[in-house]
Amino acid sequence: MVEWIVKRAQGDRARVGTLTGVVCILANVALCAAKGVIGVVSGSVSIVADA
Repeated sequence: MVEWIVKRAQGDRARVGTLTGVVCILANVALCAAKGVIGVVSGSVSIVADA
């Protein structure tokens, strides 16, 4: 993943930082959505609250 980010940003430190931030935010949004769905399907209030 690191090589992909560095190659995609063409070695520019500012672009590497921006792209890394965007990738991390998208991963966290996906994780939150997955936890929400799993919590609702399983009926677990604690997982939904964590989402």
